[in-house]
Amino acid sequence: MICQYAGLTPFTFYEGRCVYAGSLNYILWGHINRLAHDKFKQNPFEIAFGYRVSWSLADALIAVRYHKLIDLHDLSETNLEAQYFTEIGFQGYADEVLYAIGRALKHCDTSHSKVIADSLHGHWGKIKF
Repeated sequence: MICQYAGLTPFTFYEGRCVYAGSLNYILWGHINRLAHDKFKQNPFEIAFGYRVSWSLADALIAVRYHKLIDLHDLSETNLEAQYFTEIGFQGYADEVLYAIGRALKHCDTSHSKVIADSLHGHWGKIKF
């Protein structure tokens, strides 16, 4: 269920906790990096400034932090949630520090929210869901 309150960022629930809906995408980001790491870790890819990417958890988190802080100037809870869910996607759980931060994030106020979608709909190429 996706909810929204007064035009603010849509939110949903993960393990009974209210989270920003877009933050859950980082589970997939973390998992994709894990798959790439498992397949290509012996053949790192060189990017800017000679940095060699092996698609490790550290690389995935660096990319998230760069995107959130440098590209988006995001200092909000969505930044922390992105890191939290990246770890979950990569290793199936978040480390103790991010787990504590993730659990401490404020809950959304659902008292005046309304459901904007019972389920997600879209397409991936020709595959509709």
